[in-house]
Amino acid sequence: MSSSSTASFDRVVALVSVVILAVLMWFSASLYFENDIKRKLVREAQSGIEKLDIIISEVAETLHQLNNIPEQDCSKDLLIQMRRELFKSNFINDIGFIRNGKLVCTTGLGVLDNPIDAADSDYVSLNGFEVSVNHNIALFDNLYLASIARLKSYNAVIRDESLNGLVDNQFHWQLVYQDNGKNIHIVGEKGIFQPDNLSTYSNFGCSKKAPYCIGLLSDKGQLYKHYHQSLNLTYLLIICLSLIFYVLIRKQLRKYRSIKSRIRRGFGNDAFYCLYQPIVELRSGKIVGCEVLARYKDIQGHVYPDEFIPLINKLELTWSFTEKVILETLRDVELIAPELKGFKFNINFFAKDISSSQVLEILKLPELLESKVQLVIEITEDEKLSTRSSAKALKKLSDKGFLIAVDDFGTGYSNLKQLRDISCDTLKIDRSFISEMEDGSIRSTLIPHIVDIAKQLNLKIVAEGVENEMQRSALLDEGVEFAQGWLFGKAMPMAELLALIKKQEQEQA
Repeated sequence: MSSSSTASFDRVVALVSVVILAVLMWFSASLYFENDIKRKLVREAQSGIEKLDIIISEVAETLHQLNNIPEQDCSKDLLIQMRRELFKSNFINDIGFIRNGKLVCTTGLGVLDNPIDAADSDYVSLNGFEVSVNHNIALFDNLYLASIARLKSYNAVIRDESLNGLVDNQFHWQLVYQDNGKNIHIVGEKGIFQPDNLSTYSNFGCSKKAPYCIGLLSDKGQLYKHYHQSLNLTYLLIICLSLIFYVLIRKQLRKYRSIKSRIRRGFGNDAFYCLYQPIVELRSGKIVGCEVLARYKDIQGHVYPDEFIPLINKLELTWSFTEKVILETLRDVELIAPELKGFKFNINFFAKDISSSQVLEILKLPELLESKVQLVIEITEDEKLSTRSSAKALKKLSDKGFLIAVDDFGTGYSNLKQLRDISCDTLKIDRSFISEMEDGSIRSTLIPHIVDIAKQLNLKIVAEGVENEMQRSALLDEGVEFAQGWLFGKAMPMAELLALIKKQEQEQA
């Protein structure tokens, strides 16, 4: 995938992620507001019932108090007593005196010139109160809708306006009296009390003292109206957070796709794998060993050694990487080419792991100790290898049977003394010397001197980067014994290397 395509894909991923997050945030906010409405409905139902119980208690106490007065006609003293009780009341709007089914006098109108029939009751409460609801009564030349509670000779009038204060007017609600399974409407909006059909926006509460219940209902319109300011702030917050999340997601995606992050992940998802380039005897062309070359590939594609090797060094993962390469090589041999046990496998080691003696950890690898693979430790010329600890570590490895090869010889810090100190077995001539042989450059004229150094120290020589027959012939003339390069084979999977070796064996046979 090209960088522009990747960037476009990342933008789409970030946008989709932000949309999902925004939807989840809005859903969470809506859920919070809905739950808040539910809590308010519960509180309002409880509060309404508590207020209703106070009203019922007041009415009952007042009527009981009046009925305790010795029976008498509607006298001046009785009116005074009735008005005294009305004055003490918070919710009763009028009190009437009834004799023989006729309303004789009231606290508001005094003694009636023409007594009127007492209101018919809609139901009789459990404690004997006769209740008439939605009754029009005249007070001070005006008609008022009210409920009337009667006990024996007295009744109390509670205007619907007083009952309307039971519940906050932001909700739809209904007060009912339950009489043998029947809900008698008292005040509010009919049809609101439906305890068997509750929804997100409805609730109810019932008194424990009397069979009165309040049903409440809210709707989304009321929700948005009630939380108008909060919802606007929520919109703004979601937009701001979405923009922040978009930037952060894009940043994380770029970080995720960075080579540095890919290399870190590569250690856990088998993105590293090994290829093997043949090392041949120049004169016969026989494959005598190979160099193990690490490669990297994940779902984003390849990362080449010149990119990931410096990163591994920087991330302090050098030994983990080398150990992984060794184990991958041993696994390939075990699964694909067990007949190559004893074959030489050259593996590059980091100079810092040698100078720190980390390299000695290979002596603790059971897979390597049990294998018959001949491991050649390739080291690139580096000033870190001039330390005493480096020489000591390499000497110990050499004593344990490991071969030591100096890679890219001629480009670094090596000298005759250092080559002796590090127990070297092989010198590998850097490919830059070989590529300039055809031009007869000064650099290529150093090859005979390198051969002389190798002979003085009794070291084998491998020429790297041999690509044609002219180079091969010239190297033979200079006394170079071994080589590797595209002329003999590129880096290849273990199966191809094995097939090439078998083909060679068959041709020689």
